[in-house]
Amino acid sequence: MVGASRSSAPDDEEIESRSEEEVKEICLEIHKTDENGLKQKLLLNEITSDLKKDDEKSANELKEIDCIEIFGYEFSPRCVGITCAVANGCNGGSVLVPMLLSDIDGFDYVLSYSIGSLIANQIFWFLRFMYSAIRKKSFSEGYDSLPSFHLKDILIPGCLSGILYHIGHVGVILSVSAFGNAIGGGIGNIYILVSGMWGILFYKEVRDKKKIITWFVSAITLIAGVCLLAIEQKDD
Repeated sequence: MVGASRSSAPDDEEIESRSEEEVKEICLEIHKTDENGLKQKLLLNEITSDLKKDDEKSANELKEIDCIEIFGYEFSPRCVGITCAVANGCNGGSVLVPMLLSDIDGFDYVLSYSIGSLIANQIFWFLRFMYSAIRKKSFSEGYDSLPSFHLKDILIPGCLSGILYHIGHVGVILSVSAFGNAIGGGIGNIYILVSGMWGILFYKEVRDKKKIITWFVSAITLIAGVCLLAIEQKDD
């Protein structure tokens, strides 16, 4: 019995060989674990790098949207919008002063006004082309950088807008010819009311109730001013 128990018990060499094999298996598992961990780290680094690139790209796109570059200087859209609105107000209030200084008014002035508008449009397109060509140091690249006409998309809407604008301005010319710049021009500026109503009721550009109420109060003030101008002209 003693001999049998001795023969069945593992000797020291067998224990050592098993221990060595177990150690090797453990080392292999650790190595595999390290490789998997390294792969996961590399994958995580790649994902992080891609996310950073996407964030930088998005930030650059937002910067391009949030900034408008003019002659190498960057301005916010709000600043550009307010400046252009003020310039438009100054220009719009003075656009018919040449008519009052001349001996021609009414429908006789419409043709001359239309020709001037056409010439001004071509001059601004040419200046825009020359600016782009000088900046890019190439006439072909300057031409390519000009805004596309998008004729397939906006031919009909653009022409319709131009026709409506010109019909409205003919009305302003007749109004100023009849009542003068102070009264006729003031009455003609009621287009601000119509434009604002399109923006609020149709395009939903303003959703805050307080701002909408403020706009309608201002609109009522505008209508009251127009009525006072009409009464003053009637009294004269």
